[in-house]
Amino acid sequence: MKVEVIEYTIGENKFYDFDTMMRIIHTNKSKLHREIKRNEILRNNCIKYKNQYLYSQTSLFSLLEGFLKERLKKEFNEEWT
Repeated sequence: MKVEVIEYTIGENKFYDFDTMMRIIHTNKSKLHREIKRNEILRNNCIKYKNQYLYSQTSLFSLLEGFLKERLKKEFNEEWT
């Protein structure tokens, strides 16, 4: 499966828009928005560019890790730390 990734580079930092993060993580819009809203660090670690909120690469990896743990926990019914 191919995923189109739109990446914005500012200096050495890489930023991703909301739709790209949604495609990378393979989740729906409401679930991703709820997770960003719940996590204060992610809300404060974004910039606004041309009417889009861009999230840093570390934010993307943090969200990806959280969703991966949730899916593994659901599949194996165990506590993942």
